[in-house]
Amino acid sequence: KGVGMESELDGLLLNRTGAGMYTDPEGVLYRLVPVDRAYSGKKAPRYYLQRLQEGRAQYISGVFQTNKPGIMSLDVRDELGVKIYFNLYVKGDGESLLIMRRKNEK
Repeated sequence: KGVGMESELDGLLLNRTGAGMYTDPEGVLYRLVPVDRAYSGKKAPRYYLQRLQEGRAQYISGVFQTNKPGIMSLDVRDELGVKIYFNLYVKGDGESLLIMRRKNEK
């Protein structure tokens, strides 16, 4: 789908239910999957963020390390294909994750 994903993600709070498993306030399951392959020439994500629907994983974004402790980064493309950047705030050793659309920092 992808369209509208940027508005769904902004302000999304995910609470851990198990190893790498999270749920949003509506009970939708999300999964953080460690990246296990090498990327050549570009910055590799640390994780993939997936939403589980009807038992199937829907890819949302790669999740990248930033130089700020407790903050990771992800992006999705809007309906025009423009990348929308988000910060993923890690609370309490990953007990919860808060996704917030990044304000233009330029």
